[in-house]
Amino acid sequence: MNVIAQIELLKQTPRDSRASGWPTGYRRRHVVGGASVGAGMVMLMMAVALMAGSAQAQPQGAGADVPSRSDFQAQFDAAMEAVQRGQYQDARLTLEALLQRSPNDLQVNRSLAIIYDRLSMDIRQNTDDPNAGDKADALQEQAVKFYLRAAKLARNEDNTGTVEQMYNRVLAINPSHAEALLGVADILSETNRVFQAIERYKEYLKNPAGQQDKAYLELGKAYLAGKYWLQAVDALKEAGKLDTTNAEVDINLAQAYFNLQRPNEARSAAERAISKAPEAPEHRNALALLLLSHGDIGEALESANKAIELAKQKLMRKPDDGELLRQMSGYYETQMRILRTMLVENEGNAVDLRLQLAQAIQDQSAANQQLSFHLALEELDKLAAEDQGKLKVLLMRAALEMSAYRFDDAAATCQRILKLDSDNAEAKKMLRAIEGRSSSSSSGSTGNAKPAG
Repeated sequence: MNVIAQIELLKQTPRDSRASGWPTGYRRRHVVGGASVGAGMVMLMMAVALMAGSAQAQPQGAGADVPSRSDFQAQFDAAMEAVQRGQYQDARLTLEALLQRSPNDLQVNRSLAIIYDRLSMDIRQNTDDPNAGDKADALQEQAVKFYLRAAKLARNEDNTGTVEQMYNRVLAINPSHAEALLGVADILSETNRVFQAIERYKEYLKNPAGQQDKAYLELGKAYLAGKYWLQAVDALKEAGKLDTTNAEVDINLAQAYFNLQRPNEARSAAERAISKAPEAPEHRNALALLLLSHGDIGEALESANKAIELAKQKLMRKPDDGELLRQMSGYYETQMRILRTMLVENEGNAVDLRLQLAQAIQDQSAANQQLSFHLALEELDKLAAEDQGKLKVLLMRAALEMSAYRFDDAAATCQRILKLDSDNAEAKKMLRAIEGRSSSSSSGSTGNAKPAG
């Protein structure tokens, strides 16, 4: 397979490790001397080819800590050209210099990991050096360090394909590496590959020094996703023994018991979760649904209302929390479901129930609208750093921040606009609106504090 074909193969970032070229069962053969090192060398060569082929692309995750993008890019390109020529030591030195300038650059960390891995393979085959094995092991330790760093950086960017690849590369070096096993299991679970996730969690749990409580919790959740209710109960009980304070264990137990048609145990587990985390709206919402299914409609509505109240309080503190906005819409859905059930069963005053239902519909619509503003801002955040500073992007951002009631953020964005265009009418208009809001407020603060609904 020529270099171009290898690059095209690995340019894809598939979700399944088998499709990515890093088989789950792959194990590298460490052979000293001129013998083949097996599939590991082939796949590593392909990864190096991919890395070199990415020289035309901008390094990921560089952010604002890089003084000059053009200079940084030129040096990164030079490193990739050195890789193509097989000059791995030169590439390593250049990348390590770039790392000093931008330690959180995903592409630099990932490239360094692959180069250290390749160098360790080359040295291990040197039969003339009696210390070749020790030197190779030291280089592999560096490779593992950078693979793990790259995995964490990719996780921050929600790049699950790269996260999985990096952890699988660690496991190719050390099949029992605890952090990589748990990391891969988490990715498999998050991407709905339940059966693979379950096996990985089981493998991880063989290590008594690992995070047993977390692994049992995640194993229980994976069993829930696979509809293995009894196995979920067993795993979650183990998690509960290891961590008696974690409300998430109890709320997942509640779900398992509910699906096993054991409503009393489900309610008890949900109530335990609430007692451990009384400010968590998701637990109140879960209890509301359990109570509704059990026919305790009045208590269900009370719990649903409390979930919404707690969520509003959290949104007052974090109005730009996209995940909470998503959850908020679901809480209103629960409330509306209970109210409609009460109307059908004539539980309460029809006029009052209709008014509450109408209000819930209106509030859910407001929450969904706030979520749409948040998602639009997320799209702008995905732009490259230099593009985010363009006038048309800043104008769009300021308008969205105004619509989302993020007035402090909007004011700061408008100031950035005026630095680029001191006469910009739209920015001045938005600033006047923010100042007018501030002067009419008794607190005198612009704030970012209007919750959805």
